[in-house]
Amino acid sequence: MSSPIQNDTLETRVGEANLGFAVSGAVMSALVLLGFAYAAWFPPSRKHLNRVSFRLLVYAMVSSVIYACSYIPTLKVSHASAACTAAAFLTSIYSRTPGFTQTSLLFSAAMICCISLNLQLVLVHGVDGRMMEKYYVLGCAFLSAVCNITPLAAGQFGFNPPTAPAGSLTPPPPSNFAG
Repeated sequence: MSSPIQNDTLETRVGEANLGFAVSGAVMSALVLLGFAYAAWFPPSRKHLNRVSFRLLVYAMVSSVIYACSYIPTLKVSHASAACTAAAFLTSIYSRTPGFTQTSLLFSAAMICCISLNLQLVLVHGVDGRMMEKYYVLGCAFLSAVCNITPLAAGQFGFNPPTAPAGSLTPPPPSNFAG
């Protein structure tokens, strides 16, 4: 018997692993959000969920689900095209920033940072968290947009064969380690 020829390269294995992580991350985050919705369904538990930090956590979770769902198509793009650039930009709104790793979730991470900032402002300084919630969301959205529209305008998103999925065209910096 002859075995079929397999095109089993490191890039395909990494792409398959990324696809598995993205799908499982989207499913698990969606299940947690459904659990939140189920808890909010009942009036006795609803008053405990009406907290600014909890809403910021929900925003971060929704952003993670959107990231995972928009990252999956970038793994299936195999050539340079307008769809590749669009997929890289849509994913970058939620994840990619210049200088950070491709898996960083800027908006989600900023929302998690705002949770700690909110706790500091409310508990230590006595600021009304409900008043600050809109500034947290707008600030995170602005930061995410500025960090990702700039490389889009510079033409830095597209198909990059060494990284396999559609993403940043900027090559990685050289390593300082001898290997």
